[in-house]
Amino acid sequence: MRHFHKLLVLVPVSFFALVGCQQAEQATKQVETTANPAADVTSAVKKVAGEGVGSLLDAVTKTKAAVESGDFATAKKEFTAFEGAWKTAQAGVKTASGDKYDTIVKNVNEVKSLLKESQPNKEKVLSALQSLTKNLKPVTKS
Repeated sequence: MRHFHKLLVLVPVSFFALVGCQQAEQATKQVETTANPAADVTSAVKKVAGEGVGSLLDAVTKTKAAVESGDFATAKKEFTAFEGAWKTAQAGVKTASGDKYDTIVKNVNEVKSLLKESQPNKEKVLSALQSLTKNLKPVTKS
């Protein structure tokens, strides 16, 4: 009978010890998977930026087509769509593009300024759009 009482005490203690060990293992695994959150966040931002840049490049392509045909009213409308997408994607582009970000912002401002002119210069607008495309494309590959 004495051994039975020891077993009654020993079994629950052993059970709780095992449960506690499993929880510790789970906590360790959770810490290991979140050990490098900065790299995960940067990777996710680059992925989202790449997806956002796709819509930016699409708007630039449409703007460029309108400029090539001499339809500056449509070009302005298409670039307005670019600016809407830019507001959403800008932070991700900044992270993903690194040192090219300032050049991209400069290109965006240049196109915007050129399209606001009463008689936009077709060659200057096309050149600015080409530069913008050139600087945005590498971001989609990040």
